[in-house]
Amino acid sequence: LVPRREADGRFGLAVAVPAGAFGSRAAAPVERVSGLQPAAAAKIFLAGGLCSSVAHTLLVPLDVVKTRLQTEPPGTYSGPLDCARSLAASEEGAAAFLQGAGATAFGYALAGACAFGLLEVFSRAINEAAG
Repeated sequence: LVPRREADGRFGLAVAVPAGAFGSRAAAPVERVSGLQPAAAAKIFLAGGLCSSVAHTLLVPLDVVKTRLQTEPPGTYSGPLDCARSLAASEEGAAAFLQGAGATAFGYALAGACAFGLLEVFSRAINEAAG
């Protein structure tokens, strides 16, 4: 499976690859990714922050149940479902499941925006510098 050089200087595979096996754009040259405009960068930062924040905030109720199971004395709950039922029936009610949701949403919004936004900005800058 070692590529061989064709007469025109291109490399060819030792096996036959059916036309269209790699999609319709496979034969087209690779397009250069242009630098990131500020508006596009802002959208990427916003999308990264929003997605990360929503994904982690949706898991807060599970984290609350897990924390209660870990911090209460052994035998207080028979399992996660018993803990969730007890939380819902307590004085706190359904709001107990959202303890810490605000801090989680804010923290992961910042972390996600930085992680995904900076990854895209720096990867494009490095690709541009590398040529």
